[in-house]
Amino acid sequence: MTDRVRVGIVGCGDIAFRRYLPGFATIEDQAVIAGFYDRDSARSAAAVAAYGASAYESMDALLADPTIDAVLNLTPPKHHVPVSSAVLDAGKHLLTEKLMANTLDEADLLIAQARRADRVFVCAPAVAISPFMVDLRRLLHGGAIGRVLGARAQLSTFGPAGWREYTSDPTWFYEEGAGPLADLGVYPLHMLTELLGPVRRVSAMASISLPTRTVLYGPAAGKEISVGVADNVQMLLDFTDGDAPKTIASLDSTYCAWATTGPHLEIYGTDGALVVNSIYDDTGTIRMWRAGGDGAWSTAPRISSDDLPTRGLYIFGGAAHLVECIQRGLPPLLTGEHARHVLDVILTAGRAARDGVTLDVQTSFDYPKDWEAFGQ
Repeated sequence: MTDRVRVGIVGCGDIAFRRYLPGFATIEDQAVIAGFYDRDSARSAAAVAAYGASAYESMDALLADPTIDAVLNLTPPKHHVPVSSAVLDAGKHLLTEKLMANTLDEADLLIAQARRADRVFVCAPAVAISPFMVDLRRLLHGGAIGRVLGARAQLSTFGPAGWREYTSDPTWFYEEGAGPLADLGVYPLHMLTELLGPVRRVSAMASISLPTRTVLYGPAAGKEISVGVADNVQMLLDFTDGDAPKTIASLDSTYCAWATTGPHLEIYGTDGALVVNSIYDDTGTIRMWRAGGDGAWSTAPRISSDDLPTRGLYIFGGAAHLVECIQRGLPPLLTGEHARHVLDVILTAGRAARDGVTLDVQTSFDYPKDWEAFGQ
């Protein structure tokens, strides 16, 4: 058996404890947690108490450990670039949480660093390798609803200050560089671009609709937060290059919705429609409506395998993908280039909203990807 990949964890906050650290139990034959570092030593100590391994006194000490093969960068977004750059400089394979960077120049530098170091570089979110997305991709590419004409996506909540399940101080979500697009909209943006290809043009409207928030739950309950980034965003995305018939999508991503019954994703084609009610649905159910049928919705057939812990959003899938790429010597599917393109769309949407214009997106990525090597 191939030696297990030894993984260091930088950042022991909410996403680590709720999503990543428990996930290692699902790949215990392939990988092991080698150690932790967090600027708050109490968090590192809590991780050691729950999962073993050891805590490092500094990130430099963790990166200097020659027994560590790869690192998960689970820090808040403002720390992603310096931490990721240090990891790659240390010759470690890397997964970074979203967003990968704050600017396109920073994203380019990280991609170039990983290439020079010949290290596997995986970028969250891992939504593209969630089973429901595997099924959607195969249905669309197999012509299940004909040529795609448009789509509608939304992922909106009232924000982490109102999340019962959030276990840390959510202030940073409302600071520059974060906000609903970076936190929530990034998921449907990865879904739409994975299914329809690169975005060509963007228009948007955005505002700070609720300038002050009160944390309702968790250790920071009662804290007042001044909102410094747009918390209410609506976007229109044009996926069509040149003069071909347009494929246009809308995206709703806000911290201004206490509740919604709207599907997370709807895709409309010449011969029907596909709908995902919730990306968090562990059944991974996709509904399909076919032109010329009986006029009723049906459950689309499953195509992907059933060997994953969930058929819904598989956040830990990024770490599992990193390990598989290292062990098999394969380039990742959750690429820096794709994450850079989504970052470009988010940044371009901000400028479009500010200036009241429609803007071209400057970047692209390889589409469609070579999923066959991974059996997807």
